[in-house]
Amino acid sequence: MSRRARARKAYTPKPVHLNALQRAITGAALLPAAEVNSVKVNLGLSLLTFGRGIACAQHWASMADALHVAESLAAGRICSDESSRAKIVAGQEALAAVMLRHNAGGSWTLYAAEHAALQDALWLHGVQLDYASHTEYEQALEHTRQRIAAARAGNAPRGAIVIEGALA
Repeated sequence: MSRRARARKAYTPKPVHLNALQRAITGAALLPAAEVNSVKVNLGLSLLTFGRGIACAQHWASMADALHVAESLAAGRICSDESSRAKIVAGQEALAAVMLRHNAGGSWTLYAAEHAALQDALWLHGVQLDYASHTEYEQALEHTRQRIAAARAGNAPRGAIVIEGALA
């Protein structure tokens, strides 16, 4: 081996599951409709109570987490067209603007355009959840956690606005 060759990573085997077939069947199934509806209702209530100024920090974090997962699901090709991605980015920018205002003056003010952007982005996330399988959702959560950890470590792209929810 030459001196310029890269050192190879040590082999680490993936876990072997005794119930691999059941895991594959469950992973391919869509998320349960009752859970998806519960998430949609909770996100709608978060937006509503955030607009009323009640428990804003908790609701801001839950909406930030939802939009991070929405971004990861879009990267996984669920609602991944340009207009859908633009809605997700607009929702994240609205949350970032609210946080900047809060850090500057302590106000959680949400303007009408920001409310509309958040509403559209959260609605789109609900559509994504309707069509996501268990495996896709778990992969999106893991991808989101890795992106947040990378951003915390200072590896965010130049010009990126980093919003942190509670999902780390």
